[in-house]
Amino acid sequence: LAGQIGDPQVRNRGTMGGSIANNDPAADYPAALLALDAVIRTDRRAITSGDFFTGMFETALTPGEIVTAVHVPRPIRGCYRKIRNPASRYALAGAFVAQTAAGVRVAVTGAAPAVFRWAAAEAALARDWSAAAIRPLSLDPGGLNSDMHAAADYRAHLVRVLVERAVDAAISRPGPRVKDQPVEEVSPCPCCPRIRRRSWPRRSAGCNPGTGSPWPVWLPPGDRPPARSDR
Repeated sequence: LAGQIGDPQVRNRGTMGGSIANNDPAADYPAALLALDAVIRTDRRAITSGDFFTGMFETALTPGEIVTAVHVPRPIRGCYRKIRNPASRYALAGAFVAQTAAGVRVAVTGAAPAVFRWAAAEAALARDWSAAAIRPLSLDPGGLNSDMHAAADYRAHLVRVLVERAVDAAISRPGPRVKDQPVEEVSPCPCCPRIRRRSWPRRSAGCNPGTGSPWPVWLPPGDRPPARSDR
């Protein structure tokens, strides 16, 4: 999920605590925390994710209260998928599905004034953890966002499609990344030399592929490409 937020500069400057305290209706982290039944700890108390997000840009935090930690239970499996706005990269609609020891949870972001759980999808996946279980469902567009980017009924359609994709991805995705995995060769953009990466996730070198951004992807010192004399 984190790799789908903004760009490398945003991800290296922003924090999870700041994102959830702001509670933008199109933010990604609220969907993850709600789907995973996370607990948000502050300098005063512990708040479950179900009680933390209360409305558009609204949370259960009181004036002066600071998020100090987020505790996320490990799910049996789960996945997040979104359709992002090409300019802001915020979620036009996003869905996080999680199969946990306590049951199935489906959280939706970007489609409504605040993150919410889709109960009908949770019930269907509890009976049959497959994309086929979601296809007959339809999300009521009443109360969903409708703006210059997408109408409410279109967002409702996107949510169903994204839940299907997330379930498929959760079923097929490999196990946790390990440090001793085989070396993988990366094809960077034309302006950058070919390098290899170890276990770093997603992109490793070059300009930000597929986004048109001229800003380079940050690299750990040991993985930086050699300097070029023609730059």
